[in-house]
Amino acid sequence: MDTDQKKSRAKEVAQAVLSGRIGMLDACRELARLGDTPGVMSEEIHIVFLGAHSETDHLPLGAVRDLWDPQVLLEKDRQIAEMEAHWRDRVLAACWNILDQHPRT
Repeated sequence: MDTDQKKSRAKEVAQAVLSGRIGMLDACRELARLGDTPGVMSEEIHIVFLGAHSETDHLPLGAVRDLWDPQVLLEKDRQIAEMEAHWRDRVLAACWNILDQHPRT
């Protein structure tokens, strides 16, 4: 994927977060990876996604959840909710900034 494609994907993911179509922490993981490429997003925005990803990389998200014990997932889901609440304002602001940086053409 080239830089323009990564910018486009970052915009899609940011919009999906803002519309509630994708989980915030799942999005942070993808946006942290996309932001590793210079020019995809500003460093200030990238740091938000990196921080959220770093603090939550131990939590089961996506398909890997199928491999976890349902009882353990109850506690992990509580932790996920806490981390989403902790990061919500910063992540939403960063998503809006991505859309502002990359207006629709």
